[in-house]
Amino acid sequence: AMGLVGGHIDIVTGAWTQKEAGVGTSIDSYYEYLIKAYVMFGEVEYLQMFHQSYSAAKTHIQRAPWYVDVHMETATMVFPIFNSLAAFWPAIEVL
Repeated sequence: AMGLVGGHIDIVTGAWTQKEAGVGTSIDSYYEYLIKAYVMFGEVEYLQMFHQSYSAAKTHIQRAPWYVDVHMETATMVFPIFNSLAAFWPAIEVL
């Protein structure tokens, strides 16, 4: 696996229903809450999950200086646009 996380998952079946991975719409809070959960609770598992997801994003989602949406299984670009919700990313990087 590439370590990328999609935007939506069916909570009954566990199947991904949106396989686009990015740092904007539908996924921005995932990254944000992982690092904040580590800061708040001190549980290393949250930090490890953040590092894995962050590394995958830097490797597969970044098209310097931008971040785009890619398919979570192939890293093929699906949306060559900058999403305004991705503007939080630099703040997460300094945490």
